[in-house]
Amino acid sequence: MPARRKPTALKLLHGDFEKNPQRRPVNEPTPDLGEWDCPESLRGQARYEWRRVTKVLARIKVLTEADRSAIVQYATIWGEWYECNKIVEKEGAFLSGESQLYEHPASRKASRLHDQLLKLLIQFGLTPAARSRVQTTTQSEPVRMRRQR
Repeated sequence: MPARRKPTALKLLHGDFEKNPQRRPVNEPTPDLGEWDCPESLRGQARYEWRRVTKVLARIKVLTEADRSAIVQYATIWGEWYECNKIVEKEGAFLSGESQLYEHPASRKASRLHDQLLKLLIQFGLTPAARSRVQTTTQSEPVRMRRQR
């Protein structure tokens, strides 16, 4: 499985285009940078994670107006994942049944939450890495097609 693409904003910060400036995508949509207050609906660890991740994203100038709902989803699911892990830490990853051990339901839920979040964010292009793959078609000069590897 290939590695996930690095967001263009991070490539700029790391100087990835200094040697090969022609590799910088010219048609990538660039939403305005943004910062917002934490939604009232987030509580506990979800609220803490919202504050943490938005500070990091704002500092590296990756946080945009297009990312708000993705970050709300991320923080909500992260809060649920945190609670599931607290339960597993207290009760153990496996429970004993009548004849065998079985995985704790909270452990299964944490795995599902993680998978759902990643799939949702990538599918809708709401993460910076997913957005770096989107090319607009409103440019006046032709778009250079890249050969598939």
